[in-house]
Amino acid sequence: MGLFDRFLSMKNTGKSSAVVENKDASLNPDNSQDDSNTTQRMSSKDFIEMMMDMAEIALEKGDYEHAVETYKHLLELEPNSRAQYNLGSLCAQGKGTVQDFKEGAYWFHQAEMAGDEKAGKLCMKCATDFVHRNFDMKTPEQLYSEMLGFVKFVFPETTDYNLETCRKLYVFGGNHLNKKEFFV
Repeated sequence: MGLFDRFLSMKNTGKSSAVVENKDASLNPDNSQDDSNTTQRMSSKDFIEMMMDMAEIALEKGDYEHAVETYKHLLELEPNSRAQYNLGSLCAQGKGTVQDFKEGAYWFHQAEMAGDEKAGKLCMKCATDFVHRNFDMKTPEQLYSEMLGFVKFVFPETTDYNLETCRKLYVFGGNHLNKKEFFV
């Protein structure tokens, strides 16, 4: 059983620390013992930090699939705005996973709710990119329907999905029109 599996099983039983067995006698604080197996306690916070480090090392190496998987595992354990932000970025760019603007926006929104202001802007960027896909081939009804699905997925805490969908489309429309130059 790996360290992550041990941690999950301990988390499910309510224990607050993971146990790491170490067979290296040099790490044993009491070298006089014949048994070279030592047990070292790792707090939940230390484990989360270790997982973040593993994910960031994977990012540096370009192993995006491993980074995505690690961030998802980490977020199953506890909310973490940096992991949410990074996972949103990977999903929006299609690195380590299929490009998915809804998924990216969801994770950016979660990071924004945890206090990351920059993530809120990237959530809106994902919404814009989501709407722009095949924009010229969509009817207004299709556009509304897609945005409604987007809002329900990204903003599950919303109480009025129709109102929020209209707000998002209003902002999108304003941004879209402001970027075009009109000549008469």
